[in-house]
Amino acid sequence: MSNSTNEKYIPTAEDFKIVGPDTAQNEVIYKPSLTFWQDGWRRFKKKINWRYHFFSINSIFFAFF
Repeated sequence: MSNSTNEKYIPTAEDFKIVGPDTAQNEVIYKPSLTFWQDGWRRFKKKINWRYHFFSINSIFFAFF
């Protein structure tokens, strides 16, 4: 395609070539997997009031035992 503005672009068959997925990158693991408890603890710590939740859960737990 040239830089001239008065010429029209004519697509070729190669422009419509089907591009499949990149199968080399399908099984790449970027982060190590976490266990249920590790993920739960990570999410729990991200909460804004995690200290409040921590102490309220502990007080409920110790109230019953």
